[in-house]
Amino acid sequence: MAVIVAGITWAAGGLFVRNLQACGLQGMTIALLRLSIAWAIFTICLIPAWKELFKVSRRDLLFLLLLGIIGPAGSQPLFIQSVTLTTVAVATILNYTAPFFVIILSRIFFNEAVTLRKATALALSVAGLVLITGVYKVKVVVSMPALLTGLGSGALYGTYTFMLRKIANSYNPLVIQWWSSLFGLPLLTLYAFPSLPRPFVLPPQAWASALALAAGPGVFAFILFTWALRRIHASHVAIMANIEPAAATIFSAWVLGEEVSFTQMAGIALVLIGIIIVSSARAPATSQATA
Repeated sequence: MAVIVAGITWAAGGLFVRNLQACGLQGMTIALLRLSIAWAIFTICLIPAWKELFKVSRRDLLFLLLLGIIGPAGSQPLFIQSVTLTTVAVATILNYTAPFFVIILSRIFFNEAVTLRKATALALSVAGLVLITGVYKVKVVVSMPALLTGLGSGALYGTYTFMLRKIANSYNPLVIQWWSSLFGLPLLTLYAFPSLPRPFVLPPQAWASALALAAGPGVFAFILFTWALRRIHASHVAIMANIEPAAATIFSAWVLGEEVSFTQMAGIALVLIGIIIVSSARAPATSQATA
């Protein structure tokens, strides 16, 4: 349930992104704004337990540095770049190849079996995403840069999930996200700097959307996601997180009045069936169990 709620929260973030785009902000600027405010919220939440921040070992600090570079400063910019090079549908499908990379890494490093249940759930999930995005009817040739940036975003997203699973049991989720966000901020600032509006003046409704985007998808969802990774397999989490584009489609229809076709509804059903299949697998006995 934590993973599903996290995915739905990420999907709801698209509504706030739309509001910020209407105010003239570009994708990279929005990503930087979300991460900056989220880091500030993490800082405020950790004030009562600030000493925990300095209990992180030097070795784990290096690990969290890589986590910050791969996640907020890696996967997201590549996805945004992929969107500019091809269609949103194609970029989304390429980005959600992440579960494949998680399964491969979990097999190599955690010796996690590739079960029939997992393969079936992943196949249904991917089929559902194809129907939801409509990528099957996109008559466009995907260039090599678009393919590489799209697959790169999926690979880094999958690697981020795997690495987060590896350290999730060691520290408070707030501490993990505080350090990884801090390490991701410099690179993301470098990417976003050319597109930053000058002067950086936003109307009150834009700041409200930015705060909601940071507090919900940027903080609450990542805490749930990290907490869940302590308790279930990383590959299962990655497959369940595919609820995000399905939920985003529903939000678009419900809030924005966008039309949802029968094919998209069928795709949503397939994603949900895949989640039900993978979530019915036996969970680890304790939160300390390996994936």
